[in-house]
Amino acid sequence: MNAMLPLLQRFGDYRKIFGAAGISLAIKARLSSGPIEVQTHPIGFDHPLHLRLKTSDLPTLQKIWRDHEYAVLLKHEPKFIIDAGANIGIASIYFTKNFPGAKIIAIEPEPANFALLKKNSQPYPNIIPICAALWKENGEVPLFDPGQGPWSFQTRTEGANAVGRVPAITVDELVRKFSATSIDILKLDIEGAEKEIFENVSPWIDKAGVIMIELHDRLRPGCSRAFYLAAQAFDHEEHRGETVILARKELIT
Repeated sequence: MNAMLPLLQRFGDYRKIFGAAGISLAIKARLSSGPIEVQTHPIGFDHPLHLRLKTSDLPTLQKIWRDHEYAVLLKHEPKFIIDAGANIGIASIYFTKNFPGAKIIAIEPEPANFALLKKNSQPYPNIIPICAALWKENGEVPLFDPGQGPWSFQTRTEGANAVGRVPAITVDELVRKFSATSIDILKLDIEGAEKEIFENVSPWIDKAGVIMIELHDRLRPGCSRAFYLAAQAFDHEEHRGETVILARKELIT
């Protein structure tokens, strides 16, 4: 019986996220020898979601939609949100569900992730998918494969296993491109590239109200130091799972 507990728990997790359809998805995942793309309808979603079973997609869905790692109460409705490292779009959809009046820029450099991001964001006109990496300068940057699947690709200037180059864009350029007067929420899960971004921070940080970030010192030592040095003006801090949330106190309830 003890050997069955992890399996029963997994089936229970699927049911909590997908309802009755979760049982068949759990069986499909159990029988699959590797990642498999499916179209699902998680509880709380207005439209179907394309995701990959037996990958990080399901844990990401759990942490965002069930554990609410990106939940934040603001005094004013956000108008401009940047989702950097958007992956397949789960966080962007969460933001549009909670802030339907916001324009959400979803940035993802890895082609397989971006293909799903485009599918998943299509029913949401306020999500704008961009195939690029958020970076310290505009242009191009190498994309590296650490061998752990498309959800773990990294951008950096040097190293082994480069699979090509991808467009690179700065926060300043996004602000200019979309004529934004402020960045209400900046969410970053970019596998260590936050080190370069916050080491080269520019006046855009004065426009940011809330930053939600997963720091990757294990991949690139110095990420946390660069981030906290650049964000000293933020006076509210929370930790939810692996996510650090910094905000300006006057903007939150």
